[in-house]
Amino acid sequence: MTRVNNSDPERMDAMKSKLAWNFINRGRASLVLALLLAAMIAAATSAEAQTYKVIHTFTGGSDGIEPETGLLLAPDGLYGVTYVGGGDSETGTVFRIDKAGHETVLFRFPGCCDVYPKGAGPLGALIRDAAGNLYGTTYLGGANKLGTVFKIDKAGKETVLHSFKGADGSGPWAPLIRDADGSLYGTTAYGGNLENCLSGCGTVFKLDAAGKLTVLYAFEDTFDGTIPTGNMVRDPQGNLYGIASQGGSSDCVGGGCGTLFKLNTSGTITILHVFHSSDSYGCFPFGGLIRDQAGNLYGTTDGCASGNNGTVFKLDRKGDITALYNFKGGRDGSGSAAPLTQDAAGNFYGTTEFGGDLSCKLLGNQLGCGTVFKLDTAGRETVLYRFKGKKDGGFPMAGLVIDKAGKLYGTAPDAGDFGCEEFVGCGVVYEVTP
Repeated sequence: MTRVNNSDPERMDAMKSKLAWNFINRGRASLVLALLLAAMIAAATSAEAQTYKVIHTFTGGSDGIEPETGLLLAPDGLYGVTYVGGGDSETGTVFRIDKAGHETVLFRFPGCCDVYPKGAGPLGALIRDAAGNLYGTTYLGGANKLGTVFKIDKAGKETVLHSFKGADGSGPWAPLIRDADGSLYGTTAYGGNLENCLSGCGTVFKLDAAGKLTVLYAFEDTFDGTIPTGNMVRDPQGNLYGIASQGGSSDCVGGGCGTLFKLNTSGTITILHVFHSSDSYGCFPFGGLIRDQAGNLYGTTDGCASGNNGTVFKLDRKGDITALYNFKGGRDGSGSAAPLTQDAAGNFYGTTEFGGDLSCKLLGNQLGCGTVFKLDTAGRETVLYRFKGKKDGGFPMAGLVIDKAGKLYGTAPDAGDFGCEEFVGCGVVYEVTP
Protein backbone atom coordinates (compact mmCIF):
# COMPACT_ATOMS: atom_id res chain seq x y z
CA MET A 1 0.00 0.00 0.00
CA THR A 2 2.81 2.38 0.81
CA ARG A 3 4.68 4.21 -1.89
CA VAL A 4 7.66 5.05 0.36
CA ASN A 5 10.81 3.40 -0.97
CA ASN A 6 12.65 1.51 1.75
CA SER A 7 14.72 -0.48 -0.72
CA ASP A 8 18.17 0.96 -0.05
CA PRO A 9 19.71 -1.61 2.33
CA GLU A 10 22.72 0.55 3.17
CA ARG A 11 20.62 3.50 4.23
CA MET A 12 18.24 1.42 6.27
CA ASP A 13 21.03 -0.59 7.93
CA ALA A 14 22.85 2.59 8.96
CA MET A 15 19.72 4.09 10.41
CA LYS A 16 18.84 0.87 12.24
CA SER A 17 22.36 0.75 13.71
CA LYS A 18 22.04 4.30 14.96
CA LEU A 19 18.63 3.58 16.42
CA ALA A 20 19.87 0.42 18.10
CA TRP A 21 22.73 2.21 19.82
CA ASN A 22 20.49 5.02 21.03
CA PHE A 23 17.63 2.79 22.07
CA ILE A 24 19.57 -0.02 23.76
CA ASN A 25 22.47 1.88 25.29
CA ARG A 26 20.61 5.08 26.13
CA GLY A 27 17.02 3.97 26.44
CA ARG A 28 15.77 6.31 23.74
CA ALA A 29 12.58 5.56 21.84
CA SER A 30 12.20 8.89 20.09
CA LEU A 31 14.10 8.17 16.91
CA VAL A 32 12.18 5.08 15.89
CA LEU A 33 10.39 7.32 13.41
CA ALA A 34 13.66 7.86 11.57
CA LEU A 35 13.29 4.40 10.05
CA LEU A 36 10.84 6.02 7.68
CA LEU A 37 13.62 7.69 5.71
CA ALA A 38 14.56 6.01 2.45
CA ALA A 39 16.89 5.86 -0.53
CA MET A 40 19.62 8.31 -1.44
CA ILE A 41 20.35 9.58 -4.91
CA ALA A 42 23.24 11.26 -6.66
CA ALA A 43 25.33 13.85 -4.82
CA ALA A 44 24.76 17.54 -5.44
CA THR A 45 27.26 20.36 -5.56
CA SER A 46 27.32 22.97 -2.80
CA ALA A 47 30.00 25.09 -1.23
CA GLU A 48 31.11 24.54 2.35
CA ALA A 49 31.45 27.67 4.41
CA GLN A 50 34.17 29.41 6.30
CA THR A 51 34.29 28.65 10.02
CA TYR A 52 33.14 25.77 12.20
CA LYS A 53 34.12 25.54 15.86
CA VAL A 54 33.25 23.12 18.65
CA ILE A 55 32.60 25.20 21.75
CA HIS A 56 31.87 22.31 24.12
CA THR A 57 32.52 18.58 23.94
CA PHE A 58 30.52 16.41 26.31
CA THR A 59 32.63 13.80 28.08
CA GLY A 60 30.01 11.40 29.38
CA GLY A 61 30.53 12.31 33.00
CA SER A 62 28.67 14.84 35.09
CA ASP A 63 28.16 17.18 32.12
CA GLY A 64 25.78 14.84 30.31
CA ILE A 65 25.54 12.91 27.06
CA GLU A 66 23.58 13.40 23.85
CA PRO A 67 22.41 17.01 23.39
CA GLU A 68 19.54 16.28 21.01
CA THR A 69 17.62 19.55 21.25
CA GLY A 70 18.24 23.10 20.16
CA LEU A 71 19.74 25.84 22.28
CA LEU A 72 18.35 28.93 23.97
CA LEU A 73 20.39 32.05 23.18
CA ALA A 74 20.40 34.52 26.09
CA PRO A 75 22.49 37.61 26.92
CA ASP A 76 24.62 35.58 29.34
CA GLY A 77 25.24 32.59 27.07
CA LEU A 78 23.68 29.46 25.63
CA TYR A 79 21.30 27.20 27.55
CA GLY A 80 20.51 23.61 26.67
CA VAL A 81 19.78 20.08 27.85
CA THR A 82 21.27 16.63 27.41
CA TYR A 83 18.91 13.71 27.03
CA VAL A 84 20.94 11.35 29.21
CA GLY A 85 24.07 11.33 31.37
CA GLY A 86 24.87 13.73 34.15
CA GLY A 87 25.75 11.43 37.02
CA ASP A 88 24.44 8.35 38.75
CA SER A 89 20.90 8.62 37.44
CA GLU A 90 22.01 9.07 33.82
CA THR A 91 18.75 10.87 33.02
CA GLY A 92 19.96 14.17 31.63
CA THR A 93 21.12 17.66 32.53
CA VAL A 94 20.35 21.34 32.08
CA PHE A 95 23.46 23.36 31.22
CA ARG A 96 24.72 26.82 30.34
CA ILE A 97 27.73 27.74 28.22
CA ASP A 98 28.98 31.27 28.89
CA LYS A 99 30.49 33.62 26.33
CA ALA A 100 33.98 32.34 27.16
CA GLY A 101 32.91 28.79 26.30
CA HIS A 102 32.78 27.46 29.87
CA GLU A 103 30.03 24.96 30.60
CA THR A 104 28.12 24.93 33.90
CA VAL A 105 25.62 22.21 34.75
CA LEU A 106 22.65 23.97 36.32
CA PHE A 107 20.67 20.84 37.16
CA ARG A 108 21.06 17.06 37.00
CA PHE A 109 17.84 15.07 36.98
CA PRO A 110 17.98 12.75 40.00
CA GLY A 111 16.50 9.32 40.64
CA CYS A 112 17.15 5.63 40.48
CA CYS A 113 15.66 2.35 39.55
CA ASP A 114 12.94 3.61 37.24
CA VAL A 115 11.81 6.24 39.77
CA TYR A 116 12.58 9.78 38.58
CA PRO A 117 10.24 12.17 40.41
CA LYS A 118 11.85 15.30 38.94
CA GLY A 119 11.59 14.00 35.38
CA ALA A 120 13.98 12.20 33.06
CA GLY A 121 15.16 12.62 29.49
CA PRO A 122 14.60 16.28 28.55
CA LEU A 123 13.87 16.50 24.82
CA GLY A 124 12.40 19.97 24.27
CA ALA A 125 14.55 23.08 24.01
CA LEU A 126 14.38 25.51 26.94
CA ILE A 127 12.60 28.86 27.13
CA ARG A 128 13.25 31.65 29.65
CA ASP A 129 11.12 34.38 31.23
CA ALA A 130 12.13 37.96 32.00
CA ALA A 131 13.20 37.00 35.53
CA GLY A 132 15.65 34.41 34.21
CA ASN A 133 13.63 31.29 35.10
CA LEU A 134 13.94 28.38 32.67
CA TYR A 135 11.07 26.16 31.51
CA GLY A 136 11.21 22.82 29.74
CA THR A 137 9.82 19.30 29.48
CA THR A 138 11.06 15.80 30.11
CA TYR A 139 10.00 12.91 27.95
CA LEU A 140 9.89 10.48 30.89
CA GLY A 141 9.77 10.50 34.67
CA GLY A 142 7.62 12.49 37.05
CA ALA A 143 4.98 11.12 39.40
CA ASN A 144 3.48 8.88 36.71
CA LYS A 145 6.64 8.15 34.66
CA LEU A 146 5.01 9.79 31.62
CA GLY A 147 6.94 13.04 31.49
CA THR A 148 6.86 16.46 33.09
CA VAL A 149 6.80 20.21 32.63
CA PHE A 150 9.47 21.78 34.83
CA LYS A 151 10.85 25.13 35.95
CA ILE A 152 14.40 25.94 37.08
CA ASP A 153 14.91 29.21 38.89
CA LYS A 154 18.04 31.36 38.84
CA ALA A 155 19.36 29.55 41.92
CA GLY A 156 19.15 26.20 40.14
CA LYS A 157 16.12 24.91 42.04
CA GLU A 158 13.88 22.68 39.93
CA THR A 159 10.12 22.56 40.37
CA VAL A 160 7.89 20.07 38.60
CA LEU A 161 4.95 22.13 37.37
CA HIS A 162 3.04 19.14 36.01
CA SER A 163 3.42 15.37 35.80
CA PHE A 164 1.49 13.88 32.89
CA LYS A 165 -1.05 11.16 33.66
CA GLY A 166 -1.73 9.67 30.22
CA ALA A 167 -5.25 10.98 29.64
CA ASP A 168 -3.80 14.50 29.61
CA GLY A 169 -0.81 13.46 27.53
CA SER A 170 2.50 11.66 27.82
CA GLY A 171 5.95 12.00 26.35
CA PRO A 172 6.31 15.76 25.76
CA TRP A 173 8.86 16.14 22.99
CA ALA A 174 8.82 19.78 21.90
CA PRO A 175 9.64 23.26 23.22
CA LEU A 176 7.10 25.26 25.17
CA ILE A 177 5.55 28.64 24.33
CA ARG A 178 4.93 31.17 27.13
CA ASP A 179 2.36 33.97 26.84
CA ALA A 180 2.20 37.35 28.57
CA ASP A 181 0.09 35.90 31.40
CA GLY A 182 2.70 33.25 32.17
CA SER A 183 0.73 30.34 30.68
CA LEU A 184 2.71 27.63 28.93
CA TYR A 185 1.61 25.87 25.74
CA GLY A 186 3.03 22.65 24.36
CA THR A 187 2.41 19.24 22.88
CA THR A 188 2.80 15.66 24.00
CA ALA A 189 3.71 13.03 21.44
CA TYR A 190 1.46 10.43 23.06
CA GLY A 191 -1.41 10.17 25.53
CA GLY A 192 -4.80 11.82 25.24
CA ASN A 193 -7.01 9.63 23.06
CA LEU A 194 -6.22 6.11 24.26
CA GLU A 195 -8.90 4.44 22.13
CA ASN A 196 -7.57 5.11 18.64
CA CYS A 197 -3.87 4.80 19.53
CA LEU A 198 -2.32 2.21 21.83
CA SER A 199 -0.23 4.80 23.72
CA GLY A 200 -2.45 7.74 22.86
CA CYS A 201 -2.37 9.93 19.75
CA GLY A 202 -0.89 13.04 21.38
CA THR A 203 -2.21 16.32 22.72
CA VAL A 204 -1.91 20.10 22.66
CA PHE A 205 -2.04 21.50 26.20
CA LYS A 206 -2.07 24.72 28.18
CA LEU A 207 -0.56 24.99 31.66
CA ASP A 208 -1.62 28.20 33.35
CA ALA A 209 0.37 30.20 35.88
CA ALA A 210 -1.54 28.55 38.74
CA GLY A 211 -0.43 25.09 37.57
CA LYS A 212 -3.74 23.98 36.06
CA LEU A 213 -3.31 21.94 32.88
CA THR A 214 -5.99 21.97 30.18
CA VAL A 215 -5.96 19.67 27.16
CA LEU A 216 -6.76 22.03 24.29
CA TYR A 217 -6.92 19.22 21.76
CA ALA A 218 -6.46 15.45 21.75
CA PHE A 219 -5.49 13.97 18.40
CA GLU A 220 -7.60 11.11 17.05
CA ASP A 221 -5.27 9.61 14.42
CA THR A 222 -7.81 10.26 11.67
CA PHE A 223 -7.60 13.25 9.34
CA ASP A 224 -5.93 15.28 12.09
CA GLY A 225 -2.75 13.24 12.49
CA THR A 226 -0.87 11.76 15.42
CA ILE A 227 2.41 12.17 17.34
CA PRO A 228 2.70 15.97 17.39
CA THR A 229 6.37 16.92 17.69
CA GLY A 230 8.48 19.94 16.91
CA ASN A 231 8.01 23.66 17.43
CA MET A 232 4.58 25.20 17.66
CA VAL A 233 4.13 28.92 16.94
CA ARG A 234 1.50 31.30 18.28
CA ASP A 235 0.13 34.30 16.37
CA PRO A 236 -0.92 37.64 17.92
CA GLN A 237 -4.53 36.44 18.14
CA GLY A 238 -3.51 33.40 20.22
CA ASN A 239 -3.93 30.77 17.52
CA LEU A 240 -1.44 27.90 17.64
CA TYR A 241 0.19 26.32 14.58
CA GLY A 242 2.03 23.02 14.62
CA ILE A 243 2.63 19.63 13.05
CA ALA A 244 1.64 16.04 13.59
CA SER A 245 4.55 13.92 12.43
CA GLN A 246 2.36 11.00 11.36
CA GLY A 247 -1.27 10.33 10.52
CA GLY A 248 -3.53 12.33 8.26
CA SER A 249 -3.10 10.02 5.29
CA SER A 250 -2.61 6.27 5.14
CA ASP A 251 0.02 5.91 2.44
CA CYS A 252 3.24 6.09 4.49
CA VAL A 253 4.90 3.40 6.57
CA GLY A 254 3.83 3.69 10.22
CA GLY A 255 0.36 5.12 9.73
CA GLY A 256 0.36 8.33 7.75
CA CYS A 257 2.70 10.99 6.43
CA GLY A 258 1.86 13.83 8.83
CA THR A 259 -0.19 17.02 8.91
CA LEU A 260 0.01 20.77 9.54
CA PHE A 261 -2.63 22.20 11.84
CA LYS A 262 -4.06 25.39 13.31
CA LEU A 263 -5.73 25.37 16.72
CA ASN A 264 -7.80 28.43 17.58
CA THR A 265 -8.50 29.83 21.04
CA SER A 266 -11.75 27.86 21.24
CA GLY A 267 -9.95 24.57 20.73
CA THR A 268 -11.18 24.06 17.16
CA ILE A 269 -8.60 22.44 14.92
CA THR A 270 -8.16 23.19 11.23
CA ILE A 271 -5.97 20.89 9.17
CA LEU A 272 -3.94 23.14 6.91
CA HIS A 273 -2.22 20.37 4.95
CA VAL A 274 -2.10 16.58 4.82
CA PHE A 275 1.16 15.13 3.52
CA HIS A 276 1.23 12.20 1.08
CA SER A 277 4.11 9.99 0.03
CA SER A 278 3.65 11.03 -3.60
CA ASP A 279 3.85 14.76 -2.83
CA SER A 280 6.75 16.91 -3.94
CA TYR A 281 6.50 18.69 -0.58
CA GLY A 282 7.89 15.79 1.47
CA CYS A 283 6.50 13.89 4.44
CA PHE A 284 7.09 13.45 8.20
CA PRO A 285 7.47 17.09 9.32
CA PHE A 286 9.17 16.28 12.64
CA GLY A 287 10.86 19.63 13.24
CA GLY A 288 7.88 21.94 13.59
CA LEU A 289 7.16 25.39 12.20
CA ILE A 290 8.28 28.99 12.17
CA ARG A 291 6.08 31.92 11.08
CA ASP A 292 6.97 35.21 9.38
CA GLN A 293 5.30 38.58 9.91
CA ALA A 294 3.06 38.05 6.90
CA GLY A 295 1.67 34.85 8.43
CA ASN A 296 3.46 32.37 6.16
CA LEU A 297 4.59 29.12 7.78
CA TYR A 298 7.88 27.33 7.06
CA GLY A 299 9.24 23.94 8.00
CA THR A 300 11.15 20.84 6.97
CA THR A 301 10.28 17.26 6.20
CA ASP A 302 12.32 14.17 6.93
CA GLY A 303 11.46 12.07 3.88
CA CYS A 304 9.52 11.57 0.62
CA ALA A 305 9.73 14.02 -2.31
CA SER A 306 12.62 13.56 -4.76
CA GLY A 307 14.66 10.57 -3.61
CA ASN A 308 12.89 10.42 -0.24
CA ASN A 309 15.39 12.83 1.29
CA GLY A 310 13.03 15.51 2.57
CA THR A 311 12.33 19.15 1.83
CA VAL A 312 12.13 22.72 3.05
CA PHE A 313 8.55 23.92 2.53
CA LYS A 314 6.38 27.04 2.76
CA LEU A 315 2.66 27.19 3.52
CA ASP A 316 1.27 30.62 2.65
CA ARG A 317 -1.72 32.36 4.19
CA LYS A 318 -3.98 31.06 1.41
CA GLY A 319 -3.10 27.49 2.32
CA ASP A 320 -0.93 26.82 -0.72
CA ILE A 321 2.15 24.72 0.00
CA THR A 322 5.42 24.99 -1.94
CA ALA A 323 8.66 23.01 -1.73
CA LEU A 324 11.38 25.64 -1.47
CA TYR A 325 14.11 23.01 -1.70
CA ASN A 326 14.29 19.24 -2.24
CA PHE A 327 17.28 17.56 -0.63
CA LYS A 328 19.08 15.26 -3.04
CA GLY A 329 20.62 12.96 -0.45
CA GLY A 330 24.27 13.48 -1.30
CA ARG A 331 26.54 16.28 -0.24
CA ASP A 332 23.62 18.69 0.12
CA GLY A 333 22.11 16.70 3.01
CA SER A 334 19.29 14.26 3.68
CA GLY A 335 16.50 14.07 6.22
CA SER A 336 15.89 17.20 8.27
CA ALA A 337 14.25 16.58 11.64
CA ALA A 338 14.82 20.15 12.81
CA PRO A 339 13.00 23.49 12.65
CA LEU A 340 14.33 26.35 10.55
CA THR A 341 15.85 29.65 11.67
CA GLN A 342 15.38 32.80 9.57
CA ASP A 343 17.59 35.89 9.53
CA ALA A 344 16.53 39.51 8.94
CA ALA A 345 17.27 39.20 5.22
CA GLY A 346 14.90 36.25 4.85
CA ASN A 347 17.52 33.50 4.55
CA PHE A 348 16.80 30.17 6.24
CA TYR A 349 19.27 28.06 8.21
CA GLY A 350 18.87 24.47 9.33
CA THR A 351 20.39 21.02 9.73
CA THR A 352 20.06 17.61 8.14
CA GLU A 353 20.73 14.43 10.10
CA PHE A 354 22.28 12.56 7.17
CA GLY A 355 24.10 13.39 3.93
CA GLY A 356 27.01 15.78 3.59
CA ASP A 357 30.42 14.14 3.89
CA LEU A 358 29.76 10.67 2.49
CA SER A 359 33.13 9.44 3.72
CA CYS A 360 31.89 9.72 7.31
CA LYS A 361 31.95 6.23 8.84
CA LEU A 362 30.28 6.92 12.18
CA LEU A 363 28.39 3.72 13.11
CA GLY A 364 29.72 2.23 9.88
CA ASN A 365 27.32 4.10 7.63
CA GLN A 366 28.24 5.67 4.30
CA LEU A 367 25.30 8.02 4.18
CA GLY A 368 26.97 11.06 5.65
CA CYS A 369 26.81 12.39 9.21
CA GLY A 370 24.70 15.47 8.53
CA THR A 371 24.99 19.10 7.50
CA VAL A 372 24.38 22.70 8.48
CA PHE A 373 22.81 24.53 5.54
CA LYS A 374 21.63 27.94 4.35
CA LEU A 375 18.75 28.45 1.93
CA ASP A 376 18.60 31.93 0.42
CA THR A 377 15.50 33.79 -0.75
CA ALA A 378 16.01 32.52 -4.30
CA GLY A 379 15.93 28.88 -3.14
CA ARG A 380 19.68 28.31 -3.50
CA GLU A 381 21.14 25.96 -0.90
CA THR A 382 24.65 26.36 0.49
CA VAL A 383 26.10 23.74 2.80
CA LEU A 384 27.84 25.64 5.58
CA TYR A 385 29.32 22.54 7.21
CA ARG A 386 29.46 18.79 6.61
CA PHE A 387 29.96 16.74 9.77
CA LYS A 388 32.78 14.23 9.72
CA GLY A 389 31.61 12.14 12.65
CA LYS A 390 34.81 12.68 14.60
CA LYS A 391 35.66 15.38 17.14
CA ASP A 392 33.30 17.73 15.30
CA GLY A 393 30.16 15.73 16.14
CA GLY A 394 27.60 13.99 13.97
CA PHE A 395 23.92 13.43 13.12
CA PRO A 396 22.52 16.87 14.11
CA MET A 397 18.82 16.67 14.90
CA ALA A 398 18.14 20.13 16.31
CA GLY A 399 17.59 23.57 14.87
CA LEU A 400 19.93 26.54 15.13
CA VAL A 401 19.95 29.86 16.95
CA ILE A 402 21.51 32.97 15.44
CA ASP A 403 23.10 35.92 17.24
CA LYS A 404 23.25 39.58 16.23
CA ALA A 405 26.56 39.04 14.46
CA GLY A 406 25.05 36.27 12.32
CA LYS A 407 26.83 33.37 14.05
CA LEU A 408 24.90 30.14 14.29
CA TYR A 409 24.88 27.79 17.28
CA GLY A 410 23.65 24.22 17.48
CA THR A 411 24.08 20.75 18.92
CA ALA A 412 25.13 17.39 17.51
CA PRO A 413 24.17 14.45 19.77
CA ASP A 414 26.84 12.02 18.57
CA ALA A 415 30.61 11.78 18.02
CA GLY A 416 32.92 14.28 19.75
CA ASP A 417 34.44 12.42 22.72
CA PHE A 418 34.16 8.67 22.21
CA GLY A 419 35.05 7.90 25.82
CA CYS A 420 31.44 7.43 26.85
CA GLU A 421 30.29 5.42 23.83
CA GLU A 422 33.03 3.82 21.76
CA PHE A 423 31.13 3.89 18.47
CA VAL A 424 28.71 6.74 19.11
CA GLY A 425 30.34 9.50 21.14
CA CYS A 426 28.90 11.95 23.66
CA GLY A 427 27.95 14.91 21.44
CA VAL A 428 29.02 18.55 21.05
CA VAL A 429 27.82 22.15 21.01
CA TYR A 430 29.12 24.04 17.96
CA GLU A 431 29.34 27.44 16.33
CA VAL A 432 29.24 28.22 12.61
CA THR A 433 30.18 31.56 11.07
CA PRO A 434 28.56 31.75 7.61
